[in-house]
Amino acid sequence: MEKGKRSGTEGLRRFILSQIEERGPIPFCQFMEWCLYHPEYGYYGTEGAKIGKEGDFYTSPCVHPLFGHLIARQLFQMTEILAADVFEVVEMGGGQGFLCEDILNWAKNNCPAFYQRLRYRLIETAPLFLKEKRKRLSEHEREERLS
Repeated sequence: MEKGKRSGTEGLRRFILSQIEERGPIPFCQFMEWCLYHPEYGYYGTEGAKIGKEGDFYTSPCVHPLFGHLIARQLFQMTEILAADVFEVVEMGGGQGFLCEDILNWAKNNCPAFYQRLRYRLIETAPLFLKEKRKRLSEHEREERLS
């Protein structure tokens, strides 16, 4: 293990143990939040590629846009059934915005009326991902498809 990762892991371990000593038992969701999002020691708070060929793991949207296009087509079918004026999509943990980009691109290119009804809310807290997401989705933000 690299020295920086080892010291970060040790720092996180010390932090979590200090919180348990101070507060007592903690729920698993709190443990995972610290492991992933702690500002100094959390996995998503550190620099470096996380997702994709150069990262630690793959997700379907980072491999190819087809996954997002299939989801977009299904969302379009749902809007046809619901006949809603506005259709809101909420994506939790949207990372760098690959899925959002693929869905919005498909909608814009294939069903402009659907694209106009679509409102996409991408929930992400990792600062590194937020920076990448803003750059990747700037066109759709200008067109007010993101909230």
